[in-house]
Amino acid sequence: MAAARLDKLWDESMLQLSEGYAVTLSLVEEGKTEEAYDVFREDFVAPFKKLYSEAAEIYPLRFSKIEEWCKWTKRTYIWTRKTEDLLKGAEGGGEVDREEAVKYLLVLREHFYVMHREAKILKSNDYIYSFYKELLADEPELAALKAARDALDRADPSMKATAESDAFATAKSAWLGNVAPILDGPALAPAQLDQLRTSTGPFYRAFGMQFE
Repeated sequence: MAAARLDKLWDESMLQLSEGYAVTLSLVEEGKTEEAYDVFREDFVAPFKKLYSEAAEIYPLRFSKIEEWCKWTKRTYIWTRKTEDLLKGAEGGGEVDREEAVKYLLVLREHFYVMHREAKILKSNDYIYSFYKELLADEPELAALKAARDALDRADPSMKATAESDAFATAKSAWLGNVAPILDGPALAPAQLDQLRTSTGPFYRAFGMQFE
């Protein structure tokens, strides 16, 4: 069952989830895990629980092509709570495995990417994420990187890319200028992978990390 009213709620929720996610990740990487837990609980878990209560079985119209919406929402809800439980270990000065926390957060971003792919509504942020994720592999595939780069060039802009169109165009042009000479070569050398990761990280954080 689909409901048009949920599309508005979805857009509003994604703005808060994206901001909470970005701040949480930055705090985890800075070693401020107790603060990260507070932000994640208030700015990610709370709005996602609200969204889940409204849309666990009734989906926004844009996701009408998804066959297993209920399973997706349940899996994402469960992983949200797992991430919350992991970060909760930082309460009272406790220790949290920061690398594990980063992995958990990446899994959440993957959940939304998979949903967008199944609904056939991948946008610029998703292709930037796809490129970024491939670079996290031990041996990234040149063909996969090229495919993500080419898809990004044809993709519809995300909400943030639309709202900040000039900044997005500038960032995208600079990023393409850095990665194109490497991607158009015959193979990837270790030093080139480092260059790709250095160039892609800021671009991903600015325009690829967001949920929609």
